[in-house]
Amino acid sequence: MEIFGKAPSYTEYDRIALPQDILALGVAAGNEGIINRLDYRRNNVYADVTVTYSTQQPRGSIFM
Repeated sequence: MEIFGKAPSYTEYDRIALPQDILALGVAAGNEGIINRLDYRRNNVYADVTVTYSTQQPRGSIFM
């Protein structure tokens, strides 16, 4: 299906549940954030996560 000569775009994001409350962002444990990047350092995996409001507007970013 083409719309005005362009193929429709679709982006899928991986999400991760936050393990604890983040008071600075007003986020409760169990809420989800979008994974932007994963890093592997010294046998540990770290995630750069963006937390959004229900309207998908960015609320803040954390590194966990």
